Amino acid sequence: MNHDVISSALCGRYTRLSESSGYLESIFPARNDGSLIGAYIVKRPGGVLLITDDGDTLFSAAASMAKITPSRLKSYRKIAKFHGADLSGDGHILLETEQEYLPAAMSNYFRATLAISDMASTHRPSSSERFLSTIGADLARFGGRLKPRPKITGLSGHQLSFHFGIDVDRDTPIMIQALAASNGTLKWDDVYEAGGKFKDAKAARRDLRLVAVLENAEDVGAGSAFLSDLADVYVYRGEPLPIAA
Repeated sequence: MNHDVISSALCGRYTRLSESSGYLESIFPARNDGSLIGAYIVKRPGGVLLITDDGDTLFSAAASMAKITPSRLKSYRKIAKFHGADLSGDGHILLETEQEYLPAAMSNYFRATLAISDMASTHRPSSSERFLSTIGADLARFGGRLKPRPKITGLSGHQLSFHFGIDVDRDTPIMIQALAASNGTLKWDDVYEAGGKFKDAKAARRDLRLVAVLENAEDVGAGSAFLSDLADVYVYRGEPLPIAA
């Protein structure tokens, strides 16, 4: 395996790993974490070169909380095949080529890898889903007293759904709404919706304790002030919520 020839023929930073293998770091950032996409180049018997990500692309996607299902793996594999590559059962992007065709093969490999990385990034949970999961894990300490998605009837007659409830069948139930941030700021449509929900619930049920949990953000002070007359407001900063119940 002629490392000098390979290095001079490819765009990127090439590192020799062994007599028969090397690693090329490209200039292309992955969608999931911004790290530069790379390729392992391995000489196989007969002189064929194998180009592979060694599973890094989908591992990075999974680490960023992308949900990778069998049906999604099929979609990733279709993308790989469209670009002349393949995707193994354990999630490795693979492409074989002769050394003389390596530059063109690398172009196809990076097209496949970038496209798969882009699609996998869309399979990450939304900011709201992620925050709900985090708050649900925090509130799990209440055990059987915790109920997901409880509903009550507001003064308007509408059914009001909250993210979590504690002691919903007791004398003083607690209804909790979790409000996530996106790109460093609160999602104000959700804040306004929560405010209206709290007003409707409070007018119908004086026995309710209403709680808003805000994700820490640049404008969390404004969000807290907006909701403070309607509910108990807590800002989640990674520590257990001080909800006494």
